[in-house]
Amino acid sequence: MKKRIISAFLAFVFLLGTASLLPQDAFTDIPAFADSASGDFSYRICDDDTAAIMKYNGSKEKITIPSYIDGIKVTVVDTFAFMNSTSIKSVVIPDGVTEIGVYAFSGCKNLSNISIPKSVTLIKSSAFSGTKWLEEQRNKDPMVVVNGILVDGHKCSGDITIPSTVTCIGGWAFDYCNGITSVTIPSSVADISDGAFNSCKGLKKVTIAKGTANIGNWAFTMCENLESINIPDSVSVIGEAAFEECRKLTSITIPKSVRTIGERAFFLCTGLKNITIPSSVTSIGGRAFLNTPWLSDRRKENPFVVVNSILIDAHDYKGDSAIPKTVKTIADCAFYADYSLTEITVPDWVSEIPKECFGSCANVERVVIPSSVKSIGYHSFFGCTGLKSIIVPKTVTSIKEKSLGYYHEINADSDKKVDGFVIIGEKGTAAETYAKENQMTFVEYSRLAGAGRYATAAEISKKAFPSKADTVILAYSMNYADALAGVPLAVRENAPILLTNTKSLDSTALAEIKRLKASKVIILGGEGVIGKQVETELVQSGIKAANIKRIAGKNRFSTAATIAQQLNTKPTDVFFVYGNNFADALSVSTVAASKNAPIVYLTTNGSLHPDTAAYLAQLKKAGSVKNAYVIGGTSVISDDMANKAANALGLAKATRVAGTDRFATCTAVNDTFKTSFTSNELCAATGMDFPDALAGGVYAAKNKAPLFLINGKAAKPALTDKQKAYLKANGASSITVFGGTSVVPDIYIEKIAEYSV
Repeated sequence: MKKRIISAFLAFVFLLGTASLLPQDAFTDIPAFADSASGDFSYRICDDDTAAIMKYNGSKEKITIPSYIDGIKVTVVDTFAFMNSTSIKSVVIPDGVTEIGVYAFSGCKNLSNISIPKSVTLIKSSAFSGTKWLEEQRNKDPMVVVNGILVDGHKCSGDITIPSTVTCIGGWAFDYCNGITSVTIPSSVADISDGAFNSCKGLKKVTIAKGTANIGNWAFTMCENLESINIPDSVSVIGEAAFEECRKLTSITIPKSVRTIGERAFFLCTGLKNITIPSSVTSIGGRAFLNTPWLSDRRKENPFVVVNSILIDAHDYKGDSAIPKTVKTIADCAFYADYSLTEITVPDWVSEIPKECFGSCANVERVVIPSSVKSIGYHSFFGCTGLKSIIVPKTVTSIKEKSLGYYHEINADSDKKVDGFVIIGEKGTAAETYAKENQMTFVEYSRLAGAGRYATAAEISKKAFPSKADTVILAYSMNYADALAGVPLAVRENAPILLTNTKSLDSTALAEIKRLKASKVIILGGEGVIGKQVETELVQSGIKAANIKRIAGKNRFSTAATIAQQLNTKPTDVFFVYGNNFADALSVSTVAASKNAPIVYLTTNGSLHPDTAAYLAQLKKAGSVKNAYVIGGTSVISDDMANKAANALGLAKATRVAGTDRFATCTAVNDTFKTSFTSNELCAATGMDFPDALAGGVYAAKNKAPLFLINGKAAKPALTDKQKAYLKANGASSITVFGGTSVVPDIYIEKIAEYSV
């Protein structure tokens, strides 16, 4: 059963697998190259205009890091700066340095003497690993503390108490210390950094005094025997995977001070049955409680697991019921790998589609993204292998890596897209940029639509005539007869077709006439369809009465003949269409306009209308007509009627261009006259009504593009085999739609794009 899923916003940081030995910050903010070099040191300029030592290029035993380098104050010893410099035995770090980066002195196996000033307040993971100095400090005290930072505790075992001099437990300080059984953390410790107690498999109990504000990412990951931990009412952040795979935890109370619970914070805590989550928590990361008994129990109660208005899980969602109105945001991965989903409709209150929200939903065939969305996060739809195309609105300004499409591995270093995925969007937007960067097919797309037929005609006019038009053609909005015959005339006059009603000039049309600075107006039809008051209002708006021209006859047949006379007295081609329906006239209007050829109305059987016969007699006398075409099948214009019309021109017969229905006829017209279309653009409109295609016919003809009619009212929208074959044979790199989604649904645009490439 097809589902429509409402998604929302949140941030999500994805890490494959469990925490590794490598510190999370090992490759953070590493510049691609040095800004400069001075003596033995390469350096870069920091954001605060101080210097960071990037690399030591010498081979001395004793080093004093300069306080200034090329006149710039040194504040950072960067990641990997001295790594594996085995010649170094002694280092003096000057006062003023505040940060020592990840692995800064790692592997300096002969380094035994280090002078670290009190100005250093941040020492990142494994900064001194593999040095003699660190080993000597361990021998003095199994907990190595520098300036209040507990740098290393790998020789600790049993029940340990962190000294009150410690303000921060450094990153990965105790990781894999399997001999530790309990830890008491004093109130002086503000931060338990990333990976601090990662994989301490013997750790059973943790006691944290009030004062700690942050439990870092992977802080207690894979402490598989941890049975008890208290989180004090001072912690505001529980980091990503902080307690992942702590399988013996059965109960935990989260205090009111906590605002954020990170991604996978309690993932795979397979014994965790009881969790107290206060209302203070406003952000919950993806899969925070996945594979816990607590979540399993919640799923049984409701397929939508909601905590503090955050939908954290919907993997047991079955059916078409809507997400509860109480939901304000949806956590990352809430629908991840949900194979039952076939369609995703993002609601219009969403501004960001978060990372991995719908990743690996392999059976999703369609995604609808509203204009409220500004960004699409990393891996949002990655692995949705059933999805062939997607329309990305112009409001989306950021699309993260591997958000759209589906990939296969080409080699160990790169992923490429599988051929066939199409991104549809406006030119110059993030959608086009993403498609180019990822070697994907991009189809340009724009929709010209307003709130109703009048506004849609005005929007088409703005696109076709962005600056000015001297002449405007006014047509009656509620009947096609006079207007459709006027499309070739509009193109010849280089004029848009605007719509109005009978009794007064439509305000939208008037505004567009003023924008265009038009000085001439041609009205199609008699005063019975566009009243005299419209002319009066045109004059009041500044159009001279002498510049207002009306083309009209006693009925649609005579009006069409009169328009044809005004259009071209010596045409080469003539198009015959059924006068009592608009469909075939719509189909051929663009072709007729491109050939400056008249559209002539016929009935199914009987005699030619007198005005039609008189006009055709004039053309016969002129002797210019070489080709006559009848558009539509014999059910609308019989062979007998077609022959009468052709004979009236002095021709033996008219060439019939028709299909099994109006859509097939339109396709046949486009295929027959494909040499008239020189652009790669395709214009789509509904074939179930006339106004949008009428106004759009002028735009299509100006741009040498075919008009492609679809049945937007079909219960199950689909293109016919003839339409698919036409698209495959002719293709389109650009699609312009006339009318809103109620008449031309986006699903048609997706299918047109898919079959065009």
